[in-house]
Amino acid sequence: GNLATSDKVMNNVPGRRGDKMFSLKLCTNIEIGGLDTGRDMWYDPQKDEPYYMEKDGKRNYDSNNMLHIDQGGHFVILATGTDNIHVHDTYFAYHSSKNARDIYDFMSCNNVTVTNIYSRVSSDDIVKLGSDCSLGFTRPARNYKIRNIVGDTNCNLFQIGSETADDIQDVFIDNIYVLGSNKAGVSISTNDGGHIKNVFLNSGQTGTIHSRSMMY
Repeated sequence: GNLATSDKVMNNVPGRRGDKMFSLKLCTNIEIGGLDTGRDMWYDPQKDEPYYMEKDGKRNYDSNNMLHIDQGGHFVILATGTDNIHVHDTYFAYHSSKNARDIYDFMSCNNVTVTNIYSRVSSDDIVKLGSDCSLGFTRPARNYKIRNIVGDTNCNLFQIGSETADDIQDVFIDNIYVLGSNKAGVSISTNDGGHIKNVFLNSGQTGTIHSRSMMY
């Protein structure tokens, strides 16, 4: 419960200055999540709960296979210059609503998959792609597969930018359910000269489109 969600964390008392659950720099081959059962997760608006789609068509509301994160800090993941990341099957704020600002920030990363994420607590982006100069050099970002994301956020459910010091391309997004967003369900912006191209929604490149992406 000591991860901070505020800015200027060094002004906090010692022990309250950490603001990232996972901080990755120039890493490869990272997996963070619960038990990956190969099933698709989706959302039941009547029960206000996520569920897994069984092969026989039934809905399985048991989320015990998911990684439960209740307070993630300013970032749950801030990955910079990191390739081959698989983040999956995570339930945010199952027991608490104190969670995060940004959930998953991927800065100058390549070959990233994000699958089966349920979040009702983000005050900033749930999934964000960017490319900045924090490594001392720029690095392009490409090959993202984003699938089965259900969330309510005070900002964007999915965002590309605003840090765009290098190119971002080949991004595939399927089956997203925007329960609420105070900025945008999907946001794309370029501010620093990088090119953004080949971004696809509902293309089926990540797997079967079991549901058209929805936003309320």
